[in-house]
Amino acid sequence: MGLDSYLEIFTTMFGWSIANTIVSMLFGTGLVWLPFLFMFFSTWVEAFEKGLDEGAVTWMVRKLEVQFYTGLFVFLTCFAASPLTDLSRVSLYFTPPATALNPSPQTATGASTGTTYDTAFSGTPQAAAVPAYWYTVMSLSSGMNSAVRAGVNGGMKDLRMIQDVANIATISNLALRDEIQGFYNECFIPARSRYLRTNPKSVESQAAIATYGDNDVDWMGSHAFRDDPALYPSMHSERRLVDFPFDPNGADADWDTSEPAPQGSRPTCADWWADPNVGLRFKMSEEIGKWGQLKQNIASVLTGMSNDETQDKLAQLALTKTRPNYISPEATMGDERSTWAKIAHAPQEVLGATGAAIEAFVAGAVMMPLITLMTMMQPLILMVIYMFLPLVVWFSGYDLRVLVYGAVGIFTVKFWSVMWFLARWMDDHLIEAMFPDRNLFFDFFVNAGDNNYKRMMLNVALFLLYIGMPAVWTGMMAWVGHRAAGGMAGLMDSAVGFAKSAGKKGVSVASTAISKGRR
Repeated sequence: MGLDSYLEIFTTMFGWSIANTIVSMLFGTGLVWLPFLFMFFSTWVEAFEKGLDEGAVTWMVRKLEVQFYTGLFVFLTCFAASPLTDLSRVSLYFTPPATALNPSPQTATGASTGTTYDTAFSGTPQAAAVPAYWYTVMSLSSGMNSAVRAGVNGGMKDLRMIQDVANIATISNLALRDEIQGFYNECFIPARSRYLRTNPKSVESQAAIATYGDNDVDWMGSHAFRDDPALYPSMHSERRLVDFPFDPNGADADWDTSEPAPQGSRPTCADWWADPNVGLRFKMSEEIGKWGQLKQNIASVLTGMSNDETQDKLAQLALTKTRPNYISPEATMGDERSTWAKIAHAPQEVLGATGAAIEAFVAGAVMMPLITLMTMMQPLILMVIYMFLPLVVWFSGYDLRVLVYGAVGIFTVKFWSVMWFLARWMDDHLIEAMFPDRNLFFDFFVNAGDNNYKRMMLNVALFLLYIGMPAVWTGMMAWVGHRAAGGMAGLMDSAVGFAKSAGKKGVSVASTAISKGRR
């Protein structure tokens, strides 16, 4: 039987094992037969109150017959377990929905789900008896869930998962963080200053800006700075980098050959940034791309992006995690600003810290905790339903309406997983609709503080989809269940009413026959 989560495999077995314990207790104490005795007693009392002239005897027999057989049917199908419908943990399985990140998900069985639940719930029973009716309801619900998910057109990319990984990713390599800070001070700030002072702009930088946008000059990997011969290609690092070998014919041509060759070289800023093997962009993209296989996931989802574009976007993400600041030579020698100068700069520094805090808050306000909580609650609620179904059936006096209420309850809760699947599918398509260009990764995943209005709309929409759809669905099914159970009660009343009418006619016919016989 297919289920909707890893946890549901274990909660289903645990819930029905507790239900079996309750059933065994009722059988062992003999309380299981109490509802049948109550049927006879309540019907006898009602018939006794009506009197013989109302055809009460015949009516009582007919009503007992109806109640007994319906109660016996409920008892056999909803209370007593059938050996043909036993539930085995090994036979339960869960297949995650296919996404662009995982197009061929592996099916997990109760024997080994490959999750930490295996160890945590190792004591869960391997088999549990399930009444035939509830087994049928569970099977039909699971089959319908699978059919609806399979019928949804268009693949699911699971963009929220990438966003969550991008938000928690960081640069933990201190040497790399120091190198990023060095490039910011020694290449980016001088190049940007030279670019702003130059008029007119070079043909190369204008072409780059026309291709990559006006914001290209606002980050370290600017194509305008890389393509302009007067900027990165002609500027050198102030420090020696061990990843670049000493080059007496190139960057180190001014070195005194009488001195021992130093370790490392002073490459151009263009080489320092874009070298395919040891360049700073390569290091940043590789370091940040390790988090949750972020680099592979981006390549799977954003198939239209080249490797060069992917490295740029990952480097931009890494840059937001390190937040380098320009450190002037005066600052490296100590803060010599006057008291009034410090006071004048204080508001700017406070505002900068506040802006960083707000951006961090926006980046942390992701939907994954909500999704995780909701998907964990569903199997726990189902466990409680399975656990107490025998008591509900018993307390109802084996009432036929419990078939409807129980089936509606199980089907409603199990169908929540379909609602969440549709919510994730809709969320993916809304993200693509609001960020339609190829910079989707940069706009949605990297710049956590930008496009706040769109982000707020998407987060609210996802929240409403995850909470609102199951709430509306549950309310509608409660209404349907009430009407269906009421209709079934009407059928019972009709059957009893027919028995009562037949009883009256029988008494009338018998009385007429007796009267004629006496004559």
